[in-house]
Amino acid sequence: MTNINVAATKPSTTKDKQYNLRYDAAISSLIIILNAEAIMYMTTHKIPLPEVFLTCFGSVFCFFSLFSCTLWILAITTVSLCKEAHNMGRFSHSFGLLVFLYLIYCISPFLHLLFCLHFVLPCLLWLVAGWFGPCLFQGMKATRDWWKFVNQPQ
Repeated sequence: MTNINVAATKPSTTKDKQYNLRYDAAISSLIIILNAEAIMYMTTHKIPLPEVFLTCFGSVFCFFSLFSCTLWILAITTVSLCKEAHNMGRFSHSFGLLVFLYLIYCISPFLHLLFCLHFVLPCLLWLVAGWFGPCLFQGMKATRDWWKFVNQPQ
């Protein structure tokens, strides 16, 4: 009688999918709450809403959020769509944060400056690393492989 591990790679894919789905749902909910709270603050204190900006970027945020949600629903059956769903979630989070930053700027430019220096600037480093890190790793690996090829004995 032999023991065979049939699901060697399946749990890590499922675990990654669950983590990315929880991350996307939490961050999307947080951004929606922040934007709604900023709009409610602006309406109660009679600060004019920037309608053109909210129409453009708000609709882009809603489109990417709904598209990300649709991809996550499709990723339940097709695991290969998880990466695309996660990327669409990142785009929607970026646009949602952009809308929130502009609303904060409309409320108070000084508050906007403080918020950007304390929260956005450190988070931007992680965002850039998350977006460009895999590409840089592949480029570094290609460069290393090229130098190995060049340095081979003739």
